[in-house]
Parts: sequence; structure tokens; C-alpha cells
Amino acid sequence: MKKEDIVLKQWKEEDASSLVSLLNNLKILNNLRDGIPYPYTLDDAKAFIRQTNVHYRSAEMGYYLSEDYWGKGIMTM
Repeated sequence: MKKEDIVLKQWKEEDASSLVSLLNNLKILNNLRDGIPYPYTLDDAKAFIRQTNVHYRSAEMGYYLSEDYWGKGIMTM
């Protein structure tokens, strides 16, 4: 994988199922801030994508990488 192949995009409601599958992983959640529920449901994903929760007004920024992409050098590019 080359860095040209990596695309960051804004979540859309049709991405909610993908978000659920990514965040229902304790290896990911154990490294994120508090406040992300487990299990992570489709309703949780849709609320996040619509930004209808209290975190919408916070000034925190972060990122995570799906476990499927661990060990491929993406974070070191």
C-alpha cells in the first residue's frame, strides 16, 4: 500500500455499518478516549455521523486505524 492509496473522508450515514464493525473491537476501544460505548451499535454510529451528541461541541481531535490495516506501515508514512 502506498500513501497515495490512503484517503481520509467524512463519514456519511451509509457508512454507519462500517463504523459499527470497526468500533466493535476492544483492541481499538481500549486505546480511545472514554465515552465510546461498547458494544457500539448502529444507532451510536448514526448519532456520531449526524453529530447529534454532546461531543459535537467539543474541541477534541483524534484518529484510529482499523485493525485490518495494522502492521502495514500506514501510520509511519
